[in-house]
Amino acid sequence: MQNDTRHSSRARAREQPRVVIVGAGFGGLEAAKALRHAPVQVTVIDRWNHHLFQPMLYQVATAGLSIEDISAPIRRIFHRQANTSALMAEVTGIDGKAQPQPFHYHDKGTLATIGRAFAVVAIGPLRFTGFLAWLTWIAVHIFYLIGFRNRLLVLIQYAWAYVTFQPGARIILPDEHARREKDGMPVEHKRKEATS
Repeated sequence: MQNDTRHSSRARAREQPRVVIVGAGFGGLEAAKALRHAPVQVTVIDRWNHHLFQPMLYQVATAGLSIEDISAPIRRIFHRQANTSALMAEVTGIDGKAQPQPFHYHDKGTLATIGRAFAVVAIGPLRFTGFLAWLTWIAVHIFYLIGFRNRLLVLIQYAWAYVTFQPGARIILPDEHARREKDGMPVEHKRKEATS
């Protein structure tokens, strides 16, 4: 009985159209998730076997998060999505003889934070700013994280940074004194040159 069920599901899978998504970045993952209930077989192809949430990479570099918090195997992301499979490979070409299906782009909107508890949101016809936009920005960014644990950690970090008035991420540049010493000139000598 179970063998017959497997055979019939494989036969249905062969009859369904195939969708191949090249790349498991944000766009590829969202496209595959959008096809969750569609009557198609989805194959996600990426040269890596994991998805990396790069905006949080600096926190791994500063030991704020572990790599497991911002990275997840592609197969694990889709393990509950029956019509989707993942393949680790590199696409080297596309058969141009096949007739491509039309592509439809859906703009999800624009979000930007401006400062502490202030943001700008433009989603479709909606346009708003201020604290509500800032909360929307946080909700959208947490929603697109992979896994409940990551969402919870980032939410706690955002809340802690807000309550303790911690500034956001900053770019760390070399110290001016260290740069001058590296050039082989004393710090005082460089200062005199700069002022004259």
